Amino acid sequence: MNGRPVLAVKAEQGGLVSTAYLATTGEPVPLRVVGRDGKHRFTTTWKDYGDSPRIAKPPKSKVLPPLS
Repeated sequence: MNGRPVLAVKAEQGGLVSTAYLATTGEPVPLRVVGRDGKHRFTTTWKDYGDSPRIAKPPKSKVLPPLS
C-alpha cells in the first residue's frame, strides 16, 4: 500500500464485509480499511502517524454559544 508491505485481514459479520490492511514493516499500525454492508461501501485511510494534529481556534463567527 503506497509502497509499504501490508497484511490484509478480512472479516465478515452479518451483512458487513471488511478488509483491514496492516503495516508489516515498522510499527504494526492500520493503514486502510475497506468494506461494504449491502448497498454501502466505505474506505478509511490513516497516514501521518506520529505527526501532531494542527488545531486552530475558529473565528468568532463560527463559535456556537454554550448550551444552557
